[in-house]
Amino acid sequence: MATLSLKDEILDHISAFSYEKQRLVMEYITSIESRTIRGVPGKEIVRYAGRISQEDLTVMTRAIQTDCEQVDDNEW
Repeated sequence: MATLSLKDEILDHISAFSYEKQRLVMEYITSIESRTIRGVPGKEIVRYAGRISQEDLTVMTRAIQTDCEQVDDNEW
């Protein structure tokens, strides 16, 4: 049995879809094509690695543990 290419595999799946589902796939593909990549590549920000002092890291860790790791059962 020959291995299908990704394109062939996708086409096999889509061909079994109803027209409505095929339309949804097309809308999704179109949305992917129009997306712009946001952010900065890691190689551009690696120069900042190690710049936060140990003291500041300790303060941030405590703040996270104190304020973020709690569940308020009555919140919702």
